[in-house]
Parts: sequence; C-alpha cells; structure tokens
Amino acid sequence: MRIIAFTLLFSLWTLNAVSQSDTLQVSDTLVQNFKFKKPNRAALHSAIIPGWGQLTNAQAWKIPIVYAGLGTTTYFIIWNHNQYKRFRNAYRIRSDNNPNTKDEFDNPIDIKKPNYSTEAVLRLREDYRRNRDLSIILTAGFYALNVLDAYISAHLKDFDVSDNLSMNIRPDVNTFNNQQIIFGVKLAFNCR
Repeated sequence: MRIIAFTLLFSLWTLNAVSQSDTLQVSDTLVQNFKFKKPNRAALHSAIIPGWGQLTNAQAWKIPIVYAGLGTTTYFIIWNHNQYKRFRNAYRIRSDNNPNTKDEFDNPIDIKKPNYSTEAVLRLREDYRRNRDLSIILTAGFYALNVLDAYISAHLKDFDVSDNLSMNIRPDVNTFNNQQIIFGVKLAFNCR
C-alpha cells in the first residue's frame, strides 16, 4: 500500500512539474540555500571518512595526500607510544628498589645492548611521551585540515576563473558636505 501511495504521489508531482515547466520560478533564497549546503555536505563527508569530501568535490587526486598525512602521523603516534611504554616500564623496574630485577636498558657487560642511567631513562620516557602527544596534535590538525580543505574547495567550485575577469585600480577623489576633499584608491572588479 505504501509503494502505491508513493508512486501515485511521485507521478502527480512530476506531472505537475511538467505541466508548469514554462512558468516555473525559483526563488533566489532557494538557490543560495542550495549553494551553501554543498560545502557543508563536503565538510561533513570529510569529517565522517577522510577524503570523502575531496571525492565529493571531484578532487580525487588529494585523497592519497590525505591518507599519507594521516597514516604518517598515526605511525608516529604508535611508535612513540611503544617507545614511551618501554622506557616507562624500565623506570618502574629501576624505582622498585629490588636489586634482583633488571630492565632492558641496564646492560653494563653487553656492548651491543644500550646501557642508560636512571636519569637518562626518565628523560627518554618524557621525550617519547612529549613526541607522542605532539603526534596526536598533528594528527588532529591534519584531520581538521582535511575537513577545511573539502569545505573551501566546495565553496571555490563556483568561482569564476575565466579570462573575462579584470581588476582596475584608479585614484579616487571624494568631496563631502563640508567641502573636505579625501584622496583614496578605487578598486573595480569586472566580470564580462
């Protein structure tokens, strides 16, 4: 029953649109609302799945750049976090005051393995934590840049870049009611 009602409603709507095609008027606000919905849609697409907004804007060449940036920063988050955990565990083992426990960085005999003091382990732990946090901030910034790029590119899709664009810069002189003369510069943009 729903399918029949939907089909009937759709056919009446298309019949009405066809019969009034010569007198169909579209308001300016409707056109403006449609123009502003497309950039929002592209930004939403990019926010949901990175690169989808660029695909919506027909700029698929940007998608590998988006994923390379997000993949690289995510790799550094994971790597710095793993290094942070290694040095955190080593510092915990050294600060438990048990002489029988040894960490991986306490190797006074084996030259091939690193030998760090407790202060060096603590410093390296803090360095890797800071680098991990910085990588998280960079990933969030790259993600926001992805959304912003999709939004701005959608806005600029309708921008006129034809050869008929020109700009004139001329001196301008204005006179006000009290006979004061003001000199300035007049910018005129022309689209032919």
